[in-house]
Amino acid sequence: MKTWKSAIKASLIGLLGLVSINSMAQTNWPTAPVTIITPWAVGGLADQINRAMSEYGKEQYGQPLLADNILGSGGAVALTEYTKEKPNTHKLILGGEGSFAIAPLTMKVAYKFEDFVPVINIYSSTFVLVTNPRTKVDSIPSLKEYIAKGKKIKIATNGTNSSEALQSAALFNEMGAKYQIIPYDGANEALIENITFEDAEG
Repeated sequence: MKTWKSAIKASLIGLLGLVSINSMAQTNWPTAPVTIITPWAVGGLADQINRAMSEYGKEQYGQPLLADNILGSGGAVALTEYTKEKPNTHKLILGGEGSFAIAPLTMKVAYKFEDFVPVINIYSSTFVLVTNPRTKVDSIPSLKEYIAKGKKIKIATNGTNSSEALQSAALFNEMGAKYQIIPYDGANEALIENITFEDAEG
């Protein structure tokens, strides 16, 4: 727990320190509560990290950090709304490859990467493929056997234009599988559906 909190605290200081330096020499920043927009669902990894950072905002900087979740299109909705606002050093947003690299390739977006100023990389995550135990797929060889049966694979992902959806498509295209990507409003919802999916069978 101590290591986890230390990592969060270090990320927080990096984020706010760089914002302070680049905010027109505003040495008394922040002068009001700071809102950090999370373009993903409540309960997901990004949301949990955002809320964990909020615990240290008032202690370290005298102002609270407020989490605001705005969902839709892998982050594109939140970023679009954010670019319409007047620049504000007290309102920041989290973004990732889904928002900046994938969404512009699959849909028309009203923003570009140059509209934003990168501050700090808060975290990185690893792509992990999990299955319902009833499929009896627990390894790459057993996955290949499942695909060889000609069965269509349904893939639950944490949203449209997410990196998980892109990586899943790349993997199953390479394996020659029949598949359908089903986007959900966040990783938690996708995992619950995977566990309770009635059609999961070997």
